[in-house]
This record gives sequence, C-alpha cells and structure tokens, in this order.
Amino acid sequence: MKKKRILIMTCSHGSGHKMIAQTLKDKYEEYGCEVLIFDIFNEYNRFFNLIMEKLYLLSYKSILDKIYGYLYYSFEESNSPLFDKLFYGIFKDIVLNIIHGFNPDLIVNTYNHRTVAINKDFFPNIPLVNIVTEFTLPHFWIHDNIDRYYLASNDTKKELKKFNVPDEKILISGIPVRKNFFKKLNKDLLKEKYHMDKDKPILVIFAGTFGVLKDLTKICNLIDNIPDLQTIVICGLNKKLFKKLEKKNYKNIKLMRYVNDIQEIYEIGDLMLTKPGGTVLSEIVQKHIPSILYNPTPGQEKENAQVFVNNGAAIVAYNPEDVNFFVKRLINDNNLRDQIDRNLKKLNFGDSSKIIVEDSLNFLTNWQTNLKQEN
Repeated sequence: MKKKRILIMTCSHGSGHKMIAQTLKDKYEEYGCEVLIFDIFNEYNRFFNLIMEKLYLLSYKSILDKIYGYLYYSFEESNSPLFDKLFYGIFKDIVLNIIHGFNPDLIVNTYNHRTVAINKDFFPNIPLVNIVTEFTLPHFWIHDNIDRYYLASNDTKKELKKFNVPDEKILISGIPVRKNFFKKLNKDLLKEKYHMDKDKPILVIFAGTFGVLKDLTKICNLIDNIPDLQTIVICGLNKKLFKKLEKKNYKNIKLMRYVNDIQEIYEIGDLMLTKPGGTVLSEIVQKHIPSILYNPTPGQEKENAQVFVNNGAAIVAYNPEDVNFFVKRLINDNNLRDQIDRNLKKLNFGDSSKIIVEDSLNFLTNWQTNLKQEN
C-alpha cells in the first residue's frame, strides 16, 4: 500500500511550533506515513527568518510588548486582511512550490498565518487541517478553506463557533506534547539524579527556551529565602542569564541551562513558574503541576493565561512580590494545590498526537473516498 504523504507547515519562531511539528511527524511515521516538515519563514529566507525571530524575542521587552499587544488586539478586532495580503505576496510561490514538489495527501498547519489556506484554490483536492497551538484562538488561525480544526479546549471551541464553523470540522484534542512526557518515571530516583532533597518541595522556574522571563534576579533573591524550599531555574539557551544568576551564589537554587529531558524536571517539580506559551501550558496540563504564570505578554500569552485562570487551573503573578506570596501560599495550602490539580486534569484529553493523527488519517481516507466517488 502506498504511504500517505503528510506535509507539516510550521515556523521556528520561539520553539513551540516546531517542537509540536516534530512530535506530530514522529507520530505520523509510527502510522506508516511519509512526512515532511516545512519551516515556511526559514525556507523563504534564513536572514528574514532571523529578523522575525529577533522581533519575536523583542516583543517580551517592557515597551515593545505593549506595541505588540496593541497590534495583536487591533488586528483581532478588525480581522484586517493586511497581513493576509503581505504574507500571500511573500510566501505564495514557496508554498505552492513545496506542495507541488512533495505532492502531499494531507497538509497539517501548526502555525497561525493563513497563507496556505488562501492558496488552497491551487490544490483543492488536498485537505488542510489546522492544529491550534494556543489555548486561545487568534483570528489568523481561522479561514473558510480549513477543512478541520484541532483545538486545545472547550474554551477554544466556543471561540471558533462564533465564526459559524460547523461542529463536524472541529475536534477538541489538546495540544501535542513530546512522547517522553508519557513515560513512567521514578520521582525519588530523579531527585537523586539532580541532587535534590527528597523531603523538601521543589519549585521549577522555566525562563523559556531563550530565557525571556522578566525580573528573574529579583524573583530568585526573594524565593531563595523561603524556608524549606528548593528551586530549579531553567535558563534555556540564554547563557548570559545563566552566568548572571550564577554570580549570585544562591543557597537554595539550582541553575540549569537547556535541558533535553525536560519531562524529568516536570516530574520532580511540585510547582512551577513560567510564561504562558501554548507549548509549556500543554506540558503543565500533561503533568498537572500547579503553576504560577508570570506577567503574561499582551496577546496570546495574556489570553492563554486568562483561560487557565477561568478554569481554576493556574495563578497569575505580575511582579516578584506576587510570585513570593503565591509560592508560599501554594507550598502551605494543600487544598489549593489539589484544586488546581483537579482542574488541570479536566483540560487533559489524553495523547493529543495520537488523537490528531488517528482522526486526521480517518478524515483523509473519507475525503479520498468521497473524491473518487465524485469523479
């Protein structure tokens, strides 16, 4: 039998989109498919992609995050076609070239611009599905040419229904997480591995792949003095941040750079402090670790955080003093931790990659069957 060819469209800004794309690739290949991941921005022009990456990181700065937020909500309110026209002009040829060259049976979109959807008139017989990688629903995910949506939560579905998208196009699947998050791990052995005290609670601070969490020095200064708390700070790829914190010689804080087996850190953590990106939130849901979401950037982060607050699945803090207060509260309030744990489990729909791959392949089979009957 001929292998199904799956083209996954993604983007390397941040790290989440591409990580999700790779997770899906691995799962599709388990089901016997031939898979190609295509990073649209990077394949168009690596220098252009680098500029976009830098702009993405700069959006976390105190002044630029307000500008980013203004632009985000302005375009959300107006649903302006400006970016559609811009991206269409830039990426039309490269999108059509890869589609015609690879000749996929199914196109899977893990990034929220509509270039691929707008071009669908050129490949009407290839179904296009969107995997929304946020717990909110920016309007750029939505287009009439999308044949199926995979969503993170009921909240996302309610947003999508406002655009009169029929139920048969929607499946709540959750957001894919790496397969290592499903491994059974021994918490005590992992604490030994990372030289942590088995009898003290562990706070994990995830500064993000590029170490963009603000006020980290002030936060560490405060929490290092909380009695009977040990903390792991993951600095990611930000070497400057790691060296800066290393000079402080904290007594109860363990600093780490980028961690490949990050699921092990989730396993030993009793609570977490992080930015509310879609990928890290999906990992929090999988490991149901009570979390404090720090000073969300206006836009997707702010909306993601609001979904978790509305569901009683996380706490939001806006300054180091808030973090200090909520960390102490979570350590001492078993009922609050249990409540957050229960609410996180309600957001967990299982192995999202498996759900998406199985459903999309069934959808593809039905699509191709109907196409043959029509012809």
